[in-house]
Amino acid sequence: MVWLDRDKDEESKKACQNSFKQRRVAKTLEAKSAWLFKIMSQLYEHTIDLGAHPNKSSVTDGLQIDKDVGTKTLMMRYLVGGPDQVSRAWEATCHVGACALHIMQLARADYFKRLGVDAMIDEVTKEI
Repeated sequence: MVWLDRDKDEESKKACQNSFKQRRVAKTLEAKSAWLFKIMSQLYEHTIDLGAHPNKSSVTDGLQIDKDVGTKTLMMRYLVGGPDQVSRAWEATCHVGACALHIMQLARADYFKRLGVDAMIDEVTKEI
């Protein structure tokens, strides 16, 4: 019920967030990079709102239950929405990928530097 009631009010949202461990990881990131934590937090909430995270909307919006006498059929659509929603989901995927790369760079700076990936990331994101 904590998961299903997530969007009921702010208290319910906090209860859901505290029930899942992402918060603990986020605190570590916040201590290491405030700006990256802010970006990650915004993307995390945005993807939840888009249904790309296992929340009530991402499950129930694509669920169809057909009932007949003595039978029940559950069907699940994996891509829900029109072209605009799918386009926004792809855009969010790109943003999340870039954020994840930054987080990994923070976690494994020596590895990224040795491979030259840090310079590539800096070049690609310098205008952001």
